[in-house]
Amino acid sequence: AVAMGRYAEARPYLEEALARSEALGGAWAAAPTLTSLSLLAEREGDFSSALELESRALETRRDVGDMAGVASSLGNLAAIHGLLGDPSRSLALYEQALQIWEEVGDPLRLAAAHANLGMALRALGNVEQARAHYEKALKAYEPLGNPDEAGDALINMGTLLEGQGRVAEARSHSERALAIYMKFRDAYGEI
Repeated sequence: AVAMGRYAEARPYLEEALARSEALGGAWAAAPTLTSLSLLAEREGDFSSALELESRALETRRDVGDMAGVASSLGNLAAIHGLLGDPSRSLALYEQALQIWEEVGDPLRLAAAHANLGMALRALGNVEQARAHYEKALKAYEPLGNPDEAGDALINMGTLLEGQGRVAEARSHSERALAIYMKFRDAYGEI
């Protein structure tokens, strides 16, 4: 229901799932439910609740030693801080998440962490560092067979280049992204 935008319908089910998992001492089940409730609050514009719920998820994941979950929660918290207009805090959290993804060794999540870091750095005006992270994301996505994310990385790099007045390079990146998106569409249908 959350994915379909039916938030009011989803909330009671998520709250019941959280209550049951907490009653049973199921921290592994509580953390993802807290994250779902955080996402719900975020989509409803209740950022203080989103932060509180995701912070609880983070602590739960730390308590049970779920390092992949810790990295996910750090990324979620970073995104919320970005929405709140705190790019410095967002950057710090994304950097923590990146370090954990490197340790965990999940190439897809590592690529996403680089893309997220690029966005945070761009928000802070660190264009060259942002570009370096977008390039790392692109290099990681391509062999993983994630064309849509690879295209997104190219678009992000193109946007940076355009902002620097490097229009020809920006166009080249955008054209490469379009080619990826079209190939993806041809293979999987409309995107």
